[in-house]
Amino acid sequence: MNLFTKLFLPILFSISANADVVLARVNGVVITENNAKDFLKTTNVSLDYSKLSKEQKIEILQKIVQKELFLQAAKKEKIENSPEFLKELELLKRELMLNMWVKKQMNYMIVSDGEAKTFYQQNLKSFVEPTKIRASHIPVK
Repeated sequence: MNLFTKLFLPILFSISANADVVLARVNGVVITENNAKDFLKTTNVSLDYSKLSKEQKIEILQKIVQKELFLQAAKKEKIENSPEFLKELELLKRELMLNMWVKKQMNYMIVSDGEAKTFYQQNLKSFVEPTKIRASHIPVK
């Protein structure tokens, strides 16, 4: 067991059914079970946090702590005020806005089975391809 596990294991998993469990604190920043679930969703959609082993949960928590420490270091260096950061932030905002708009539009475009069947029946002729070649016999040499 590494030092991290020995120090934090006793407080990490005092599980409560309905409350957002505090897993760790990093320089005053609270990391909760919901933060771990969100982190997992962004990194691996196919895993369910509640079904992970204790070791896997600790590994995820270690990654979140490391990420938070890096974030705090970046804030300390005031990276968010740099021209490069602001330029990238603007690009990300534009992409996010576009993605959210497309997602919203897709919600309006959902077609039910009944609507699809009705459309098919009303436009049956456009789905039937007429015969293009008709052969009565095929000569063989």
